[in-house]
Amino acid sequence: MTQRQYTRGFTLIELMVAIAVLAIAISTAVPAFTQTIRSTRMQASSDELFAFLLQARAQAVNERRTYQVRWQESAGLLDSVLELAAAATPNTLTGRLGLADEDIDVRLFDAQGRSLPKLSGSHAQYHALQYRANGSVGSTVLLTLCRDDDPASGRLIRIQPSGSPTLYPPGKKGHGNDEDLTSCSEP
Repeated sequence: MTQRQYTRGFTLIELMVAIAVLAIAISTAVPAFTQTIRSTRMQASSDELFAFLLQARAQAVNERRTYQVRWQESAGLLDSVLELAAAATPNTLTGRLGLADEDIDVRLFDAQGRSLPKLSGSHAQYHALQYRANGSVGSTVLLTLCRDDDPASGRLIRIQPSGSPTLYPPGKKGHGNDEDLTSCSEP
């Protein structure tokens, strides 16, 4: 008589329990992962904008010409595409930047928190920041970058009259980074 040998394996119930545990673990990790991606995109966009402003200032100083960093406006918000052009030849672009995250709202303000006025160009109205030939901008300019009007994750870039930009940590403004950014629509 031959004896039957049983192979050991997992039962259907054991497999279902393992899959359920795995599903629970994944469902708790996905929101955190999504937030990390959104945070990384905000960081990348603010770093790109900061570098673009540094480039515009350097180009103005090196060429001893006034340069404009321009944003088109759509639906009351600034577009996610920035353009760089010499003020004397505004239709000839020397640089263009598309932010990493198109869902980010960019707003421009003066030191008193008022929106910068629009300028008229050949195709549309736009907002512009002008770097003079010496690299200065004349007066303090503030830029806020926010998603969903959430100042806690928003970024502030302060451009001093000398033209030197400062990028603050997420949700912060002011010197010493001890002040919180309280609004995206006014700095």
